Amino acid sequence: MDEKNMGLEAIKLVYGDIAKPGLSQIGKAIGAPLTYWCNRIVGKYDLMNAKYEICKQKHLDDFRRQLESTPLEKICEVRPEIGVPIIEKLSYVTDEDLSRLYVNLLAKASTEDTVGQAHPAFIDIINNMSPIEAVILNRLKGEEEIPFIIAINRVLSGEEKGGFTRYPDININNKYFSNLNLSDRIVTISLINLDRLGIIKIDEERYFAKEDRYSELISHYHPVYSKLPINKQTHKLEFKQGVIGITQFGKLFIKACCTSLTDSPTT
Repeated sequence: MDEKNMGLEAIKLVYGDIAKPGLSQIGKAIGAPLTYWCNRIVGKYDLMNAKYEICKQKHLDDFRRQLESTPLEKICEVRPEIGVPIIEKLSYVTDEDLSRLYVNLLAKASTEDTVGQAHPAFIDIINNMSPIEAVILNRLKGEEEIPFIIAINRVLSGEEKGGFTRYPDININNKYFSNLNLSDRIVTISLINLDRLGIIKIDEERYFAKEDRYSELISHYHPVYSKLPINKQTHKLEFKQGVIGITQFGKLFIKACCTSLTDSPTT
């Protein structure tokens, strides 16, 4: 098959009707990386298998819907270092929240107005996120800074007076995880990973001056930690206060990957 038309043929197999809105935009945006990817898998399978791999989670259709209202003259060819790995990821990623991040990034890389938002490094960030972390980030993205507390078991007497033991969990308001049924430990691991990826910063050196930013958290978690074994004669339960903030890098990632082409500003 003519290599130039391989991507278009794959799109035809998926949709049949090449006149469907948005397909011309898809062809212009990802024809080259789709061709490259198809050439790789055709050696092992055939184009019908390529069709299955491309559309089994309807990712390509989600991509089409984002592009269909963009004028064709505003569509640009996606750079292969972004297009090829995303297309490959979308061939097997089954989680909708993670796939949405890939699709949003691919869409941003497809238009002249938003291509500057798309960076190849963002692909690796998504690769290292769990589905739960994608959900958590989506719920935190509208917040500038978020209060958190960490429980501390402080020694009041004896040779170790003044010392303390930290409990491992980072506790934040449950409103961010309503209906998710997540344990504090899963939330903590997810937040630490997002910090490791540079999306957020868990800052224990800063805290909100207004105590009411922490009062609800302390009221909720004090009874929880009070149930743990502790000698109240020699130890005291305390709470260290801190702030979680979205980093500048995180804001750029959110703009590129956590918002669709239709609801994201172009600047």
